[in-house]
Amino acid sequence: MKDKHPSLSNVQNDAQEKMLRDFERRNKGIKLEHEKVLSVGVGSTIKVDGYSKERQTVCEAWAHIGPTKPGQIHKVMQDVLKMLLLEKSLGYGLKKFYIFVDDKSTNEASTKFSNGTSWMATCFQEFGIKIFLAKLPKVIIDKIRKAQKDEGVRRGKK
Repeated sequence: MKDKHPSLSNVQNDAQEKMLRDFERRNKGIKLEHEKVLSVGVGSTIKVDGYSKERQTVCEAWAHIGPTKPGQIHKVMQDVLKMLLLEKSLGYGLKKFYIFVDDKSTNEASTKFSNGTSWMATCFQEFGIKIFLAKLPKVIIDKIRKAQKDEGVRRGKK
């Protein structure tokens, strides 16, 4: 039987694609390769959400609405570590962007990483990781909210 509710990951993947497109649209001249797999050592690869060799740019995106939970913070920092590893492996500086959804309930999350005093905010600042707030249509934001709520119910949370 087919699941009637779209999974959180499917909704997030669709939203992340739209977030990357918004980044490209608002940063004229940057055309990203989406879901790019790159070598970072002998036999090691990573997949980044967006990459432009020509513009020396790498992006990670997180399609989430609302405050962050501890496990989600780890996801963001893992993405940051991927960008830093890629930069080190390539041997030249990259423009690094972390893309959040531009929604008032999510701005707490992006602020936590850009303006806070935590070690995570310091990491963003010291390694030059810029925050980009992607503008998504309300229908997409509503889908993300619903999928997150449904995921919480499936996990036994309210």
